[in-house]
Amino acid sequence: MNRKRIDPTWKRVEFSQMPDPEHSGKGIGVIIIDTLKSDEIIKYLGDKLLYITVNDDFTIEFTYPAYEQAEEIDDYENEHGLLTLLSLSHQPIEVNGRIHTGISPAATFLVLNHGAFREGEQERLKMGIDWLLERKERFNYLLWRSKWISDFTYRYKHLFIF
Repeated sequence: MNRKRIDPTWKRVEFSQMPDPEHSGKGIGVIIIDTLKSDEIIKYLGDKLLYITVNDDFTIEFTYPAYEQAEEIDDYENEHGLLTLLSLSHQPIEVNGRIHTGISPAATFLVLNHGAFREGEQERLKMGIDWLLERKERFNYLLWRSKWISDFTYRYKHLFIF
């Protein structure tokens, strides 16, 4: 089969060179506003992945999904948070002679689940953002819009399975 060779993500977003897996993003916290299920493919992140949940009663909990038991995922197309995380953080892999790696593999990732599409969503989102703002110095974060990058990642999901 003659498949079209797809350029690595870092090349398509016009980086001049491949991100260094040990240093690119180091010291930066990347916020992803979405849900996240634990999966075997994120175990390598360890404590560089924090999942923050704002509950319906406005309490805030956080966990480290890389240390949790993997959940069953039936349809990766609906896993925007996971696909976004992988496109940013995955370790180098070779596909059709090209090296693919995440854009910021050495970063810390903060996934904020604010209970979207339910009553009180705006209040929970504000509370979650406020919680993160109070900890800005600790996480030194950037904000990434999950839906755009997850659509891209799903389209090229065969590149992110490792």
